[in-house]
Amino acid sequence: MEPFVMLRNASKIYTQAEVKTPGIINVSFEVTQGDFIAITGRSGCGKSTLLNILGMMDCLTEGEYLFCGENVAQLKGKLAASFRNRQIGFVFQSFNLVNEISVLENVCMPLGYAGIRKKERESKAAQMLQVVGLAGKMRKRPIHLSGGEQQRAAIARSIVNDPKLLLADEPTGNLDEENSRLIMDLLTRLNRQGMTIIMVTHSPEMASYANKKIQMRDGRIL
Repeated sequence: MEPFVMLRNASKIYTQAEVKTPGIINVSFEVTQGDFIAITGRSGCGKSTLLNILGMMDCLTEGEYLFCGENVAQLKGKLAASFRNRQIGFVFQSFNLVNEISVLENVCMPLGYAGIRKKERESKAAQMLQVVGLAGKMRKRPIHLSGGEQQRAAIARSIVNDPKLLLADEPTGNLDEENSRLIMDLLTRLNRQGMTIIMVTHSPEMASYANKKIQMRDGRIL
């Protein structure tokens, strides 16, 4: 069976003022559909660079990135953005919600980029907010939610387009212990329903929720 996601000899080198700094070095690994993978390692080891490559937020210097058999490392500009919006969901440590609009409107945003009509957008967004337990707060602005509620809203936004891959970068980094467990329970439930998740975390406790673990050091997978 062909791997769902695969990196082959992937390297990312950042160049600034003729100084070259490696982000990841000759990384190869495979992801099976339905995996829940935790990427761990010290700060600066390449975890976030790897996640940005997988999320097509950054480009490889060398190597291949295969997504369902397609070498998506070759996609650029609008093609890359369209693929990313349709196939990949993102959850960030800082939530990245827009405080000037409602929670519902925030969750609608990816559907708007996909050209979905307003009525259908709002129906699907409301459904996702029901999934994450925020149906009663969809008309509030994010600034009026707790940190845990904001992260649940961010997760609803990340899955509203039914992505094949969900990427989470320190999703509990700004949360207390109780809310961290709630978020990890939600991610576990989504994974059990079939969603493939790759998560960066510095926390061994959060990493224990995953069924596979990848440890990084100095831009390489150990």
